[in-house]
Amino acid sequence: MEIEKEKVKNAWVLSPQGKIEHENAPVFQRLVTEIIEQEKDSSILIDLSDIEFISSAGLRVFLIIAKTLQKDQRAFGLCKMNQLVEEIFEVSGFNQIIKVYPSRDEAEFLNA
Repeated sequence: MEIEKEKVKNAWVLSPQGKIEHENAPVFQRLVTEIIEQEKDSSILIDLSDIEFISSAGLRVFLIIAKTLQKDQRAFGLCKMNQLVEEIFEVSGFNQIIKVYPSRDEAEFLNA
């Protein structure tokens, strides 16, 4: 799995591509965890514009990331979901747990 990374002020914007499902969720988790551990003061925004589908394994990874960052009082959010991914988050209730932004520009912690 490829993840593009971009530093924006005090945050990393990560842009994974394809699908986040059972086969690659552990790889995705490891890559994001490495960034979280290396960048102790940075917040994370994940741009989902190039994600076609997220399985329950992918949702679990997002929950782990959210809890890890919350423990350190670091901001975390997701942005630019397509309609299918947005529906997955709504049905699962994850849009109530993790902050979802329509775009990068609307993620207020990127502008802090």
